[in-house]
Amino acid sequence: MSSELKTNKISPATGTTTTLGDSGDTFDIPSGATLDVTGATVTGLSAGKVLQVQSTQTIAPSSQLTTTSSSHVAMGSDYTVAITPAATSSKIMLQFAVPSYWTDGSPYKATFTIYRDIGGAGYSEITTGDQGLHTSQSSNNKHSTFIFLDSPSTTSACTYKLYWKVQDGSTENTVDDQKVRASFAWEIGA
Repeated sequence: MSSELKTNKISPATGTTTTLGDSGDTFDIPSGATLDVTGATVTGLSAGKVLQVQSTQTIAPSSQLTTTSSSHVAMGSDYTVAITPAATSSKIMLQFAVPSYWTDGSPYKATFTIYRDIGGAGYSEITTGDQGLHTSQSSNNKHSTFIFLDSPSTTSACTYKLYWKVQDGSTENTVDDQKVRASFAWEIGA
């Protein structure tokens, strides 16, 4: 036997908590219905939810980025992304998309590394560029995507920057025209 209750609001008779059902009960939300929690604080959900995504993107950039440096240097605003975690237990998944090429045809390699600033305290390296993030190629264009999972343990603003350097070869460039330079920071709830 089933019955239907129609009301516009359910409030607790005493205190501030209303309990729906008993342990083990299931409450179905029909397909097409909307559960609107705008402005509410939601707790107790299972782990691994994407809480927010921040990004910096330039589609079909009009100019190249170039380095001949043998020491890591920042790649600029296209490879800078900021995010403020909602919880200290959150992890931040970083993604950087780098279309690039070299100016010569000999064997070469570029290395990349990620720096992080928390709350304006200054940047520090969080990866090992020479051993971790790198790309090598011949004379062809190459599109590399770097992914790194960070655990900043803070609710202060975190700013991430991608750095690069020439490991072997002469000049490393990003590709312009019909390419995408992008940085993403995904907050993953614990």
